[in-house]
Amino acid sequence: MAADGKSFGISFGVYTIVAVICFLFFGLARSTSLFAKYYAPKRYMRGLKHKPKRLPMSFWGWILPVYRTTEDEMIRIAGFDAATYMRIIAFGMELFLILTFLCCAAILPVNIVGKQVDANLSAAGALAPNNYTYWIPPPPPLNAAVPPPPPASPGVQGINPPNFYDQSPPAPPGLVWWQYKDGVPPLPPPTDVNPAFTRYGWRYNPDWRPLSYTPNNMDQLTMSNVENKSLHLWVHCLMTWIVSAVVYRLLWKYSKGIVGLRLRYLQQNEGTEPRSVLVQDIPGVYYGTMLHRLDAFVLKWLPNAIKKPLKKTVSTAVNVGNKGLQATAGRVTNTLVGRDKPQEPEKAGDTFFDAPAALPARGSIPSVSALDPAVAAAKQQLADEAENAHLIHNGEPTSSPPVPAEKWKAPKMEEPEFANDPPTLEEVYQSVTDTDPWAKAERQLQEGRSMQEVVQREYDELFGGEVEAVHVVQDMADLNKLCKEYEKLKGKLADLIDDYTSKKRRHKKIKPQKVRVNGILYGGWGRENYGTKPIKVEALEFWPARMKELRRLIFEEQQKAREKTVPAAFVTFRKHVSQVKAVSSTQHHDTSTWRVSAAPGPQEIIWGNLRWRSWERAVRFVGVWGAFGVLTLFYLIPIIAIQGLINIDQLRKIHVIAVIIDLPVVRSIITAILPGLVLKVFLALLPWLLSIMGRLQGLHSLSSLDFSVISKFYIFQFITVFLGSFIAGSVLNQARALINNPTMIFSTLGTAAPLTSIFFLTWIELNALAAVPVGFLRIIGFVLFWLMSRLAATERAKARLWQRQIQKYGPVMPQHTITILLGLVFCIMNPIITPVCLIYFMIITVTEKYNLLYVYTFEYQSGGQLWPQVFGHVITALVMFQLFMIGILAVKQSYTSSVVVPLLFITAIFTMVCRSIFERPFQVMSLRGAVDLDKHEEAKAMMGLQSEKGKGREEDEYLASNMKFHEQEHNQLMQEAQNMTRVLSGEEAVQEEHEEEEPQEDDGKSGASTPKITRRTSANAKSSSTVTGDNAV
Repeated sequence: MAADGKSFGISFGVYTIVAVICFLFFGLARSTSLFAKYYAPKRYMRGLKHKPKRLPMSFWGWILPVYRTTEDEMIRIAGFDAATYMRIIAFGMELFLILTFLCCAAILPVNIVGKQVDANLSAAGALAPNNYTYWIPPPPPLNAAVPPPPPASPGVQGINPPNFYDQSPPAPPGLVWWQYKDGVPPLPPPTDVNPAFTRYGWRYNPDWRPLSYTPNNMDQLTMSNVENKSLHLWVHCLMTWIVSAVVYRLLWKYSKGIVGLRLRYLQQNEGTEPRSVLVQDIPGVYYGTMLHRLDAFVLKWLPNAIKKPLKKTVSTAVNVGNKGLQATAGRVTNTLVGRDKPQEPEKAGDTFFDAPAALPARGSIPSVSALDPAVAAAKQQLADEAENAHLIHNGEPTSSPPVPAEKWKAPKMEEPEFANDPPTLEEVYQSVTDTDPWAKAERQLQEGRSMQEVVQREYDELFGGEVEAVHVVQDMADLNKLCKEYEKLKGKLADLIDDYTSKKRRHKKIKPQKVRVNGILYGGWGRENYGTKPIKVEALEFWPARMKELRRLIFEEQQKAREKTVPAAFVTFRKHVSQVKAVSSTQHHDTSTWRVSAAPGPQEIIWGNLRWRSWERAVRFVGVWGAFGVLTLFYLIPIIAIQGLINIDQLRKIHVIAVIIDLPVVRSIITAILPGLVLKVFLALLPWLLSIMGRLQGLHSLSSLDFSVISKFYIFQFITVFLGSFIAGSVLNQARALINNPTMIFSTLGTAAPLTSIFFLTWIELNALAAVPVGFLRIIGFVLFWLMSRLAATERAKARLWQRQIQKYGPVMPQHTITILLGLVFCIMNPIITPVCLIYFMIITVTEKYNLLYVYTFEYQSGGQLWPQVFGHVITALVMFQLFMIGILAVKQSYTSSVVVPLLFITAIFTMVCRSIFERPFQVMSLRGAVDLDKHEEAKAMMGLQSEKGKGREEDEYLASNMKFHEQEHNQLMQEAQNMTRVLSGEEAVQEEHEEEEPQEDDGKSGASTPKITRRTSANAKSSSTVTGDNAV
C-alpha cells in the first residue's frame, strides 16, 4: 500500500527536522577548535597551492559564500573534475526547476480534476458480498484429474471471471440474445434491487476486476486519476514532447559547456601526462602469455617430472597451431588472387632468374628491385652500359673490342621445382613489412638488447627523435611487500620520535616502548641478531635496524625487478602532437600487440594491473560482469521480497503487529519511511564491492576504476531500485490475480505505475532531507576522529586523522543520475515528484560544493570525463520516460500513445549526433590543438617563461614509486633516531630550534594555522618514493 497524504506529510516533517538538526550541528562543530580541522581540512593543510577563503562563523553564514563561489575559483582549488561534477549537479537542478513549473502548472490540475480514483474508492467500498453485485466462481484446481468444485453460492467473491454467456443458436434476424452457461446463476431482475429499475436490464461484465489495493488521496495527484479515453490525456501527450525537448536542449547546452572545460584542461595540463602514452601487449615478453599463466597457476603445483613434458607439449601445440593458421591464410590468399590455377607451359626465356620480381620464390629474400620499379630500371640501365662499355686498364681505355654478351652472361640454369610456386600470405607481407611482431622482438632480445631498448627502438623508428623517455613496467610483487613493511615502520618510527620529543620537552618521564621480536620471522638476519625465540626489544632500537635491513633488501629486489619486465611501458614524447598521433593510430596491423592508449596520471596508476595481456583482461572482464550479474540477482531477490512484505495488508495478517498497525505514526513509518530506509541499507556496501570487482577486472588507473564503479552502480540501481521496486510495488500486490490471468500483466503495470511513483517520491525525499544531510556530517569519520584524536600520541598522528579526506565520484554520482531517472520517468505520472527532486539538487549543490572547496582532496584529474557517462545515464532516463508514457497512454486506451512513438527515433538521432560531435574531445586532443599547444610552449621557452620546476624529472615521472628510494629522507630519519637514543641516554638535550610552527594566516590566500610539526618534513604527509598503497596490486 502506497503512502497517503497524511503519511507523506509526517515523513516530510520528520526528514525536515533531521536536515535542520544536521545543519545546526555542522554550523556548531565547524566553529569549534576541536572539529574545525575535520570539517575544513584544506584551510589548515600545508603545501596546498591554493586554499579556500575564510567563511563566517555563524550557523548559516557559510551557505551563501559557498553557493556564490565561481567556477574559476572551483577549478583553482579543486580542479576541472570538481567543476564538471558541479555542472552535472547544476544540470539536475536546472532540469527540475523547469519541470517543476511545467508539470505542476500543466499536469497537476489535469490529474486533480479526474474522477477515476473516486470511482475506485466507491468500488472498493462496495466490495462487501451480496446477492446481486457479481458472481465469479473460484479458480479451477491445479490438478485436472480432480473434479471442479460446485458453483459458488451467491455473494461469494472470486478471482477470474469465466465466459458467462453462450450466443448459440443464432438469434432471429434483428435481435441479439444469449443464454447463461452451465453453472452460471441467472441474475435477478433489476427491480429486486430498486423498484424504479423497471426498464433496466443488466448482465455480467467480464472485464471487471476486483481491486487488489486500496486507493488513497495521494493517488488523486497522479495520472491514475484520469479516466480511460479521456480527452485530458492530450495534455499528457503534449507535455511528453515538451519535457523531451527540454532534456534535449539542456543536454546540448551542458555537453557544449563541458567540452569547453575539457579543452581548457588539455591546454592547461602541464607535466608529462599529456605527452605520454601507455603501451600494452608488448611482444617478446613471456610474462602474461597463456603459457606463462598456465605455468603460474596450474602447472605450478605439479612435480617437475610431469610439468616439463607438459609445458613442452603445450608449447609445441601452440607453435603448430600458429603455423597452421599461417598456412591456411596463405592458401586462402592464393585462391583469392588466382595463383592456384594450373601453370601454362614454360616459355623459352622463362628461368628462375627471370621470375616475376613482385612474387619472390618461397623461402627466398626479395631483392630491392622487387620492391621498387625505379631501382629495377636503374639496374637494367647499368647492365646495358656495362655491356657496351670498353674495358679500362690503368685508367686508359683499351683497344680491345667489347666481349659479346653471350660470353660473360651466366648460362641459363635449369629452373628449380619451386620457382613458380605461389608465395604464401606471410611471404607477401614479408616483402613489405615484418608481419610477426613477436619474431622481430625476440630477434632483438637475442641480439642482447633489453626490453626497454626494444621499445625505444620501435618508437624511434616510428617517431624519429620525438621520444623523450621510455619506462618498461616491472613485476614488483615481491618488492611491494618489502616497501609496504618499510613504509609502515617509517611511520611508526616517526611517530615514536615525535612522542619522545614532545614528552621530553614537557619534562615528562619517558617509558621506552618495547616490541616483541621473533627472529625466525625475519629470516637469516633475524636469527643472527635476535635468535630463534621471541624476545622484547626497544622499538627505538629494532625499528631503525629493521629499516636499514629493508633498505638493503629493497635495493636487491629492485635490481631483480628490472629483469622481470611485464608487457607494458610508458612512452613520453617531446611534443603533444606525437602523443596525439600515437593514440589516434594503429601501431601494428597485428592488433593483439602494441596497444596504445593515453597514459593516466603517474599518481593514479594501479601498477599491479599493468601485468595482464589483452586476452586475460578480456577473461577478467567477462568474469567480473558475470559476478556482477549474480550480485545483482542476489540483491534483487531480498529487495523485492522486503518491498512486498512492507505492505499494510500483508502485515495485518500477523496478529502481533495487527494491533498497532493502524496507529497513525506506525502506519506512516511503515508506508513512507521504512521502504526507502531498507533500500538505503541494502545499497550501503555496494560501492566497496564494485571497487574490488574493478581491481579484479584489471583496470589500470584510479580514474578508470572510479568510472567503472559509476557505471556498475548505476546499472545496479536501475535494475534493483527502479525495476525491482517497480515490479515489487506493481505486481506483487496483485500476484494472485496475475497467476490466474497472466494477460493482465500489461494493464496491471500500466495502472500501478503512477501509484508506484509514490514510493519513489518518498525514496527521493529520504535522500534529499535525511541521507544527504547526514552524509554531509560524515558521522562515522567524525566519531573516529573524536576518539582517535584523544588516543593519538603526537600532533603528526592527529594530523593524519583529518588530512587527506578523499573524494571518489563512484559512490555519489549514480545517486544523482538515478534521481534524474526517477524524476524524469514519473514527472508526468506524478508531478509532485519534480519539486522533491529540485529540493534534492538544491541541497546537494550546497553540501557538495562545500566539500569540494574545503574538505576533499583528489587522487586523480581526468579533465571532465565524468560527463560522457552521465550523458548516457540521462539518455537512458529519457528513453525510459518515453517508453513509460507510451505504455501508460496505451493502457488508458488513448490513441495519443502513437503520437509519442516518434520521440524514440528522435532520441536515437539526437544521441548519435551528440556523440559524433562531443565524444571525440574526451578521448584525445585534436591534432590542431596539439600543434598550437606545442607552438605556445616553444614560444614560452624562447621568452624564458617556461617553468623550471620539475625539469629533468621526466625520466622518472613514469617510473614506479617502488623502483625509487629517497635516500635523503631515510638518512635523516636514521639520524634523528640516533639523536633520540643519545637524548634518552642523557648524552645530549632536545634541540628546541628543530621545532617549527606554521605561520598564522589572515585570509584564504596564505598558509593556514596548523598544529606544531616537529623538525622534519612529514614522512607520511609527503608522497614517499616507496609508498605502495592500494595501487601496488
